Amino acid sequence: MIEKRKVHRHIGRWLIPGLVLLLTVTLIGYWYIKELPSNERIEYFNGSNPIIFHGKQEGNAYIDGDQVYLPIDWFHQHLEGLLHVDKDSQSVILTTKTKVIKIPIGKKIYYDDLEKIDSSHTHILSKKETLYISLQTIETFYPLQFKVLPKSSAVQIYINDQEIQWGRVEGTEDEDFLRLRTSPSLKSPYVAKINSGDTVSIEEEKEDFYFVRMEDGRAGYIQKRWIEKTKKEKIVLLNPQSPYSIKEVPNPIQLVWEAVYTKTPNPNELPQMPGINVVSPTWFHLEDGNGNVKSLASSTYVKWAKDSNRQVWALFSNNFDPDLTHEALRTFEKRKKIIQQLVKYAKEYELDGFNIDIENVYLEDGPLVTQFMRELTPALHRLGLIVSMDITFISDSENWSMFYEREKLTNIVDYLIVMAYDEHTSLSSKAGSVSSLPWVENNLVSLLKIIPNDRLILGIPFYTRLWKETINDHGEIQLSSIALTMNEAEQWVKDHDLTPVFDEETEQYYVEYENIEENTLYKMWLEDRSSLMKRIQLTQNYELAGIAGWSRYFGNDMAWASFGEMYATNQNEE
Repeated sequence: MIEKRKVHRHIGRWLIPGLVLLLTVTLIGYWYIKELPSNERIEYFNGSNPIIFHGKQEGNAYIDGDQVYLPIDWFHQHLEGLLHVDKDSQSVILTTKTKVIKIPIGKKIYYDDLEKIDSSHTHILSKKETLYISLQTIETFYPLQFKVLPKSSAVQIYINDQEIQWGRVEGTEDEDFLRLRTSPSLKSPYVAKINSGDTVSIEEEKEDFYFVRMEDGRAGYIQKRWIEKTKKEKIVLLNPQSPYSIKEVPNPIQLVWEAVYTKTPNPNELPQMPGINVVSPTWFHLEDGNGNVKSLASSTYVKWAKDSNRQVWALFSNNFDPDLTHEALRTFEKRKKIIQQLVKYAKEYELDGFNIDIENVYLEDGPLVTQFMRELTPALHRLGLIVSMDITFISDSENWSMFYEREKLTNIVDYLIVMAYDEHTSLSSKAGSVSSLPWVENNLVSLLKIIPNDRLILGIPFYTRLWKETINDHGEIQLSSIALTMNEAEQWVKDHDLTPVFDEETEQYYVEYENIEENTLYKMWLEDRSSLMKRIQLTQNYELAGIAGWSRYFGNDMAWASFGEMYATNQNEE
């Protein structure tokens, strides 16, 4: 019994130190295993001739001799709007600021406007239902640079103003630390090994790692301590297109539309309109689905405008017919036919610009409208013409709002004119203002999130609606309205001996008149000097490019005086 107790005391004396030692060894082993760099290697590239763009592999190229081809879908993803596939003519349409190039699929030719150009190579290939376009062809018309990298045959793509930070590998010869890893951790798999003295490009910085790319295109993470930054390079590519310049634009733009339905009015009968520096007569519209354009243009009107120091931005419309629009814009040949006619009229009447008014379009045809503008704008720019386009505020109406691809259109045309009216129309179920000031400003703020203010013109109404609420025999209210010019509205108020009151909700003056004999209540929100000056103030507050009034016929001397005051104020500020 005595001996047993001695053994137990001896074991107890070493138990705790032994456990501490075991724990220490375990922790050291765990730490060593945890920090031990991974030896797992994986392939960086997927497939042959990988495309490298902005630090990522983006699909694969096809190389045929000295020609390098990229999938057209790649351009749709990264350089949207540059290429458009026209199935009807079996061609690809390439558009730039000054060029519209038609490139037949599988042929060694292309068309620059109407001129046929022969080539030594096929521009577009079709392989396994995928269309590829030659990068050498793209370089001819667009500022893009590429090179086929050594060893890997990867295709590196550069675009204008792209910056490259170069670096050099310094320090350790331990290959564990000179491996490019898939994530900023030594435990992640690696894709390649680099050597001390190698030159790399630094594309990203994350925690204690750089994401660097080797000469052959493979890339991965490496600890910062092994990389020394060297020079920074900016890719500067000359645009291969011939330069163009448009006519000098008035500042601010103060435009009025001249609504021409059958015949252009006699200029000698028009008001003086001080402050108006651009007139937009509605002369041209789509006549049929074949792309024919009807003209109501007048040389006499153009001469009057020029003599009064005003620019003429002729309006072209789609007749607000969705079926006609679809049929006329669905193929390149029909779009080209429309464009050629507009170019002819521009030259014939010595126009300064065009205002494109395309409304009531099927939602699915929105991209066709955008493509039409891509093809029209270069043709007009080559003539030095200004291109503007009318749009609506953003709403959930498919045919009247959602079909507009506003952000894309902003990058195509010179100006967008928002038609800030018809808040309430003849089809509305409730009487209301044509264009209340809070409604305009709230929608304007939303629009300015996607359109630069110096590219946006505020369209305003010179008309109002006289609403008529009649109670029928069943006690129901029957609603109707008619549009009145500014003069007609003013006269109606005088005839009924009414005193307008200010409506806080719309920030406009309002009148109402009850006709007991007719069992009818009349309502009208006025477009007068007060509302006009507030709209003009909006253009100044948000530093818009200008203002446009619909239409000259609806306006009066008060409107022209307001425009004249705005113009004089801006001239004094300059």
